[in-house]
Amino acid sequence: MLPNLIIIGGMKCGTTSLHYYLNQHPQISMSSEKELQFFIIEKNWHKGIKWYGSNFKGNATIHGESSASYASYPIYNGVPERIHFLLPNTK
Repeated sequence: MLPNLIIIGGMKCGTTSLHYYLNQHPQISMSSEKELQFFIIEKNWHKGIKWYGSNFKGNATIHGESSASYASYPIYNGVPERIHFLLPNTK
């Protein structure tokens, strides 16, 4: 299972709180680990789609993750392109 929601925000701007509160909703299941950083080549991209998908469990309608580092351009390049390639309909 892959997410259909990704929270991208600046560091120290409330993404942890948003991740926590969204996870309280019965139709939303957020990854148990925040900051999966999967779409960053230098971080976890090498772990593959199977690893990424294993972070999303349950029968919720919406599965999501939060990674503030996704907004760290130009430190990490190509993040939007990788997200769109793998998850073109993700919000």
